[in-house]
Amino acid sequence: MSYSRFLLLWAVGELDGPTQRALAEWLGLTEPSVSRMTALLASEGLLVVEDDPRGGNRRRLVLTGTGEEVVVRCGRLLEDKVDALVAKAGLSYDAFRRDTAKLLAALEEPT
Repeated sequence: MSYSRFLLLWAVGELDGPTQRALAEWLGLTEPSVSRMTALLASEGLLVVEDDPRGGNRRRLVLTGTGEEVVVRCGRLLEDKVDALVAKAGLSYDAFRRDTAKLLAALEEPT
């Protein structure tokens, strides 16, 4: 599974049934790109595209049980790889997490 596919699946779970448009905006991708990727992931049984209960032409994306399992499994693999990289660099994982949280908070601050 590519990182971009994992990220899209993870975001669908995090955003709790987003529309393709909302997902594209959140990921910073074009709607056609998200549409192609969601069609592929749906064909693999990892998510479903269903009518949005709010009506209109909107379609919302929902992870399947298999999709949820893939997100958990890939998330663990990613965490293990980052952990191994941090250890290889001789850094403390706790310090790495703390400093990363500070950097992310700084990115959120208005300029």
